[in-house]
Amino acid sequence: MPPGVRIRRRQLQTAVRHFRHRRDGRRITLVATIHCALPVYFTELKHLICQIEQTGAAVYCEGLDRFVGPPEPDPTPAEQQILDRWNQQDADNADRRAQRHGYVTQRHLLDHPSWRNVDLPARGMVRLVGLDDMRQWLDDHRTAAAEDPHAELASQVSDLTFWREMASRRRRIQRRVAAREHPRLYARRRQIILERLHAQAVDQDIVAVNGCGHHWAMCADLRAHGYRQTGVSWHTARPFPSFLEQIRLLQQLNVARQSQADRPITNPATASTAGQSEGSA
Repeated sequence: MPPGVRIRRRQLQTAVRHFRHRRDGRRITLVATIHCALPVYFTELKHLICQIEQTGAAVYCEGLDRFVGPPEPDPTPAEQQILDRWNQQDADNADRRAQRHGYVTQRHLLDHPSWRNVDLPARGMVRLVGLDDMRQWLDDHRTAAAEDPHAELASQVSDLTFWREMASRRRRIQRRVAAREHPRLYARRRQIILERLHAQAVDQDIVAVNGCGHHWAMCADLRAHGYRQTGVSWHTARPFPSFLEQIRLLQQLNVARQSQADRPITNPATASTAGQSEGSA
């Protein structure tokens, strides 16, 4: 299956694939995105999407209701607490990664009033996963960042590993990447936009903007419904370090953690007693 992202000449790039139905001629464009990248990347994608929209195509995009638009009706107090934590942690993590490299997040640039949000509402995401599982997921991510003194370096290594795997053409690795999200949540979100694509009138062209993790499965679905790919373009999202630079970064993390492990642990009670003894002497 074609991935929605690739690494070429030390650049992380995402795909825009164009499809046309064999019988009725309907056109669908799949825009794969990453959510934290160079400003010019989002500007370029937005210009391309708006050009296609001007020909009469409708634009469907995922996830924007978590950050813009009116609040969802009738959340329970427990659900609202989870939603607030989720939005805050997600925004903080994305902004921290963006500031580290001078990137921006997708929600700041890749949006337009005429685009239609087609996704599982945030409250629906919480209900699908369950309150307890969502709390555990948020706690795990917060605790990992708070307790690891090398969290920043570890985050960089994890980020590079993730994109290496995301760019793989092996289905086994693609499935492993997809499994990092809740499996029901990941599949349901993709199902919603595909259902909308196929329910739309055949004379209506569509641009679908989704995270690149959904791309290979959406391409397979379109082919199964009689679409053939007519073109593809690749768009640079951000620089990507060489394999040697990645190894050096991993070595730095290993050395830092080994130094932390080798550091003698001081018992506060013992240290306090020792201090008192020295004072008495």
